[in-house]
Amino acid sequence: MAKMGIDFDGLDAIVTKLERLGVGTGKVAEAALKVSHEIVTGQVDKAQSASAYNIAPGVTGATASAVSRVFSIEWEGTCASVGVGWSIRAGGLPSVFLMYGTPTLAPDRSLYNAIYGGKTKQLVQQAQADTLLDFLIDGSVR
Repeated sequence: MAKMGIDFDGLDAIVTKLERLGVGTGKVAEAALKVSHEIVTGQVDKAQSASAYNIAPGVTGATASAVSRVFSIEWEGTCASVGVGWSIRAGGLPSVFLMYGTPTLAPDRSLYNAIYGGKTKQLVQQAQADTLLDFLIDGSVR
């Protein structure tokens, strides 16, 4: 399972200013990571449904059902992250071979791009920035 974090230009300066004002940023980080998780999960579902390897939910079972749908934030000091993509322990190991290919299997780039692609990163960064902006404007988290 991949990890998703929060990172965009100017984030450090904003967090530093909020900390100087005594504003807790934990709820904002969690809200932004929740949105990130939802975006990536949606991209993975689309990629699975369109995959040439027929791994849509309900078809083959294990790989499609191994997508991490449980939103669980892990804090390590001041760094928060959330797992996205397929859980290897839940039967998602074939996703690695599907994304990267094997000597006899061509890689499915749409599966790879669902997590690591530029479009997904752009969607995630925009959603995270919007979440932070909402917090800065009205002081609340959705």
